[in-house]
Amino acid sequence: RQSMNGKIAVVTGAASGIGLEFSRRCVISYGMTVIMADIDAAALERETNRLALDLDLDLDLDLEGELGDGNEVREDTDGVFTDGVFTNFGGDELTDDGNGVAVTNGRGRAIGFRMDVRNRSEYVKLLHVAQTHSNHGDQIDVCFLNAGVLGAGVNVLQTGNGNDQHEADWRWVLDVNLFGVLHGLSVFSSVLAKQTSPGLLLVTA
Repeated sequence: RQSMNGKIAVVTGAASGIGLEFSRRCVISYGMTVIMADIDAAALERETNRLALDLDLDLDLDLEGELGDGNEVREDTDGVFTDGVFTNFGGDELTDDGNGVAVTNGRGRAIGFRMDVRNRSEYVKLLHVAQTHSNHGDQIDVCFLNAGVLGAGVNVLQTGNGNDQHEADWRWVLDVNLFGVLHGLSVFSSVLAKQTSPGLLLVTA
């Protein structure tokens, strides 16, 4: 069986549910680097911190800051937000990878990326972040397009009354569940197809 240690995965909708558990398994069990993408920055920070604790970190960094609009830097005891990217690594050696303070010891690592899947341009940024952190050039080993709004879609069907708000809700669900996936496929599929080593592309139905 091919080792996944050190390989890189991109996961959308990674701050909860299936995406979170998939990300945790990749980091903890397989030692992969995972770019955890989600629109919820607070949840990303919470879950990357939790991953760091699960990797038995013992950090003592005296860093302070405030979380801004994605263009500022927020530093705390476990990682740093820079331009929407929260870097949080497992390990014991301090490094600076260009996105802020990180720690690594060769085990799995989690990198949170705040994004809105409705915008194709943010997938382009996500690809850049993933390729920047890849250990094998620009190689992407796994891309899991998982972001979606299930409960909201059910509510649209149950509570719609034909008004403008109902139409807006429908557009939001379609933008996330349909176009969010199409944007991801348009950005990542051609990249994976051109790689010298195969990559895995997954979509949550």
